Amino acid sequence: MFSCTDEAVCVKLMLSLISSRPPQHRLITNLGEDMDVTQTRLKAAQKRMSEIIKKAGGMSQMCVVVVLSVILVILVAVAFM
Repeated sequence: MFSCTDEAVCVKLMLSLISSRPPQHRLITNLGEDMDVTQTRLKAAQKRMSEIIKKAGGMSQMCVVVVLSVILVILVAVAFM
């Protein structure tokens, strides 16, 4: 536990702690608002990605692209060994 022997020092310490609270509160509030905006943007991006996947033929076509990409990486790795 903290004990203060000099009353003037204690008062200054308490005042500095009290005065630092509003900026911290403001920072936390701004962080919360930024997180809300980011979450909204993320949801919109996920929705657009799901629409693009549906238009592109679903997951089967996406799997073909992934498999072909892996084969390409293997071929490039073998070619440069």
